[in-house]
Amino acid sequence: MKNETKNILLIISMAFNLAFIGMFLYHLIFIPEFDGPPPRKDIRRMRNMIRHLPKNKEFHDNIKNLIRKRRRKREEFIEMLSKKNVSKDVLTEKLNEVIYLENKISKLTGKYMIKSRCQMDRNEIQKQQKRNRQRRQNEKD
Repeated sequence: MKNETKNILLIISMAFNLAFIGMFLYHLIFIPEFDGPPPRKDIRRMRNMIRHLPKNKEFHDNIKNLIRKRRRKREEFIEMLSKKNVSKDVLTEKLNEVIYLENKISKLTGKYMIKSRCQMDRNEIQKQQKRNRQRRQNEKD
């Protein structure tokens, strides 16, 4: 190979390397990283709050069953997305089933929280508020 050809290849190679390194640095410095999707954070907060409420075995068993059903429905939905010949109506129906179960879990959890809050006396409410403040402070840090 001639020296001119080698020099041209060297320059092109260096240009690609510089472009790659520049793109890496750009992503490292300018594009922010996210902790994760917000819904997971909300679900985590809700689960932590439920753990500190008075225990009700029937409620917790009911919620666990609903969570299992939702997980199965979500997996079915994802499997259907990967298939080629699935109509939009069927996919929409599966998605609506997942959303229905999520809403049901949220409603039952909210009702349980309201019920347990109404059963608390003043000291328990103050302890709960103190725990919530500490948890929020820890989440900010």
